[in-house]
Amino acid sequence: MSSVNDETPDSEGELVYKSFAQAVKALREAGRGSLLAKLDLKDAYRNIPIRRSDWNLLGFHWYNQFYYPIFLMFGGKSALYIFNLFAEGLHWIIQWHIPATIWHYLDDFLSIFKKEIPQMTANATIRWIK
Repeated sequence: MSSVNDETPDSEGELVYKSFAQAVKALREAGRGSLLAKLDLKDAYRNIPIRRSDWNLLGFHWYNQFYYPIFLMFGGKSALYIFNLFAEGLHWIIQWHIPATIWHYLDDFLSIFKKEIPQMTANATIRWIK
């Protein structure tokens, strides 16, 4: 085996998101005067710890030293799928508590506030999300 990715089924590295065009459509449907906020989850994968018993599966050797990641890292075939599970949960929690429609694409979240929502409320909501 040359890589953990070689042993990971392709199905664990595939995701299909709603298209950007669908988000644009939702913004148009919200009407003129609606507000759009884009938020980015900083260091997305670094929010997902790797189970200690799996560290040795993801380690590498360099200059006679072994290194093991303790957080999810880019490049792993299943990393996208694993992170998306977290993002879906976060999406659900946020959506449940805010007066807006929310969309996410990997670590980017778009919140659409209809024009009936006061800007003060939208601003407070974005601060709450952050």
